[in-house]
Amino acid sequence: SNPMLGLRGALSYTIDARLFEVELGALATLQQAGYRNLHLMLPFVRSVEEVIACRRYIDDAGLGQVDGFALWIMAQAHSNR
Repeated sequence: SNPMLGLRGALSYTIDARLFEVELGALATLQQAGYRNLHLMLPFVRSVEEVIACRRYIDDAGLGQVDGFALWIMAQAHSNR
């Protein structure tokens, strides 16, 4: 309901995940190449539902199966529900 927030961050991933899937694929390729210091931060998270939806894509990409992988969120405190 706030037009200043716009379609960006985690919300954009839940509406059209194509770019997010490409990004996750790139991270998965790096993991498969032996890089173990990779972490992912979901930007502009507004709700728990966005995290849950994004987590499904992350799990599907296999990123969380590598030891040391961390998922972080950047919460938009004024809009979190």
